[in-house]
Amino acid sequence: MEKIKQKIVSLRNQRRRNNIFLIVIIFCIIMLALSFSPDFSPLFHGNIISIFESIQNNLHNTTPVSYFKNTSAQNQTVIVDKPIRSTGCGVPLSLKTGKSTYIEISSANTKRRFIVYLPDGYTNTTKHPLILAFHGYASNPFALEKFTHFDSVANANNIIIVYPEGTTSLVGLRGWNTGLHPTITVNDVLFVSNMLNALQSNLCINPNQIYATGFSDGGGFVAKLACQLSNRIAAYAPASGSYVTAFRTCRALRPLSVIEFHGTKDTIVPYLGLEAKKEFAALTWASRWAKRDDCKPRAIITKETKRITKYMWADCNDNTSVIHYKIRGEGHSWPHVLFDERRNNLIIKVNAANIIWNFFSKHPLPEKVQQSPKTTSTYIK
Repeated sequence: MEKIKQKIVSLRNQRRRNNIFLIVIIFCIIMLALSFSPDFSPLFHGNIISIFESIQNNLHNTTPVSYFKNTSAQNQTVIVDKPIRSTGCGVPLSLKTGKSTYIEISSANTKRRFIVYLPDGYTNTTKHPLILAFHGYASNPFALEKFTHFDSVANANNIIIVYPEGTTSLVGLRGWNTGLHPTITVNDVLFVSNMLNALQSNLCINPNQIYATGFSDGGGFVAKLACQLSNRIAAYAPASGSYVTAFRTCRALRPLSVIEFHGTKDTIVPYLGLEAKKEFAALTWASRWAKRDDCKPRAIITKETKRITKYMWADCNDNTSVIHYKIRGEGHSWPHVLFDERRNNLIIKVNAANIIWNFFSKHPLPEKVQQSPKTTSTYIK
């Protein structure tokens, strides 16, 4: 009898161990599957501390929100893809210069926010260039403002910098509707159009010098904007971008100037692309824009430093330019390296924000777009 009891206990223990083993296997399979899910993957592959800090900031953001005084005359349900006059010129300034202001507007009956940084030298009688800078997935505009150093470039060149804020996915991480994150479904292109309308109704902005840059998922969204707001945004500068917008669906109405940065050690958005997510390899993506702009097929390759190789395509249509920077050893980050820039016959070291502005400043909207845009608006039902 005792032996029978021992055998029963042994069988129960064995069954318990088998169940635990099965649960562990199922858990591991679920975790592995989630690690490849676009909405969940940053929790597995990113900096987990910064990600949870980002979630906490999203939940407990206590930054005071401001509102514009002047309402845009543009319809909130219309994507405006053309340069429009800035009615904010001459309007009394309600924001402080040399300081960031957190603004809230309504877009498609949804509250949307962004940071506006006005340079020290801003005046409401001068039309200023404007740069839109889009944060990555699992991040926020406050973090992007800190590590890109665009504010100092703004003060040196009298540029307005705007850091838009994405919406949250199912797991509470902010990002952009590029098609990569299935639970982010808002119309972000409409938001950008409405945001520009609001900005131009309250600030003195040069409509021919509106530009877009972004990091990671924000860089991927910049690629989407290039295809959908080509007659309103003059040039584009993504970094470590997650490029999933197919060229066959791209509706850009003109050749576009694009400058792109990518690190070879990027494990989040690999330099060579990721077929499982249909992400373009960085060099392939840049070369496709060069082909679309009808540039010379072979890039001019320059070894700028030990870590930086520059690819530049020449003789593109409409005086556009396509440049790709390959950064050896750089991971998934806004470029840490310094670049060589020629100023007054001298080579000086500058950061990526300076390189981007130097590129943007040479590529405003072309005259034919300024005078007669091909399209005016897209109505959202």
